[in-house]
Amino acid sequence: MKIIALILLIGIPMAVMQILYRLYDPDGEKTLALAEKLPVLMGRKFLIQIVSPLLFIVVFGLISVLLHIPIAVFYVVCGIAIGIINGMAVTLMYHGDKK
Repeated sequence: MKIIALILLIGIPMAVMQILYRLYDPDGEKTLALAEKLPVLMGRKFLIQIVSPLLFIVVFGLISVLLHIPIAVFYVVCGIAIGIINGMAVTLMYHGDKK
């Protein structure tokens, strides 16, 4: 039963945020404009996609423990953040390779 709760608390927010990100930036123009300002995004796309979520989880996990944030809130916020990061990474990989 806890597995289903985790899927609901992490998976659904992550999927929704990825879909919303793709709807917000369907052509990848906003993401590519950001990548021009931060060239590390284009040079290290895979590394950004892996390291960013891990760093967010660790930092927000420490904040959650220190502030006694409920675990369900932690899972939802992590799902949202990872959805945004993955949406950005997918956009960079798809549109960045075309240019």
